[in-house]
Amino acid sequence: MEKDMLIEQPKLGRKGMIALITAVNMIAPLSTDMYMAALPHMAKYFKTTDAVMNFTLVGFFLFFAVGMILFGPISDKYGRRPVFTAGIIIYGISCVLCGISVNIVFLILMRILQALGAGCMISVTTAMIKDQFTLSLHEALPISYRCADIQACRMEGDIFCSGRGCCAFSHHLFSSF
Repeated sequence: MEKDMLIEQPKLGRKGMIALITAVNMIAPLSTDMYMAALPHMAKYFKTTDAVMNFTLVGFFLFFAVGMILFGPISDKYGRRPVFTAGIIIYGISCVLCGISVNIVFLILMRILQALGAGCMISVTTAMIKDQFTLSLHEALPISYRCADIQACRMEGDIFCSGRGCCAFSHHLFSSF
């Protein structure tokens, strides 16, 4: 398993590359999960309805998918590093602009920009995994099943948790390891 990298990374190495990919892949879930708890307070702050505030989530999810579809081929053409760097910059700037939003329309637009950056980063890290690591089908399937189980747990938690931060189905997350 130590020699599973196709191209050695002189600066990051194997563990650094895995840490980078893991950290970047946590950004999109954190962009929605931490944000959802603040939605009622933000609706009051922006003097708007919950339905309008939900457009910040709808826009994020829609353009996150668009970003993943759009930036994958772009990274194939222009290279992983410049596209990945652009995604980080887009995401970072849009986070700051979300934080200083003074009206709901600007916030929705910045959440859309944030989603494009997050989609870019996820798309490029997925391609980086394909480029950097080689796993046999026998080794890759259990990892895929664990990832799917974690995602299912997140969806169950979003559906069944009532905003208290307590999830009745959190045992799925720990049982998958």
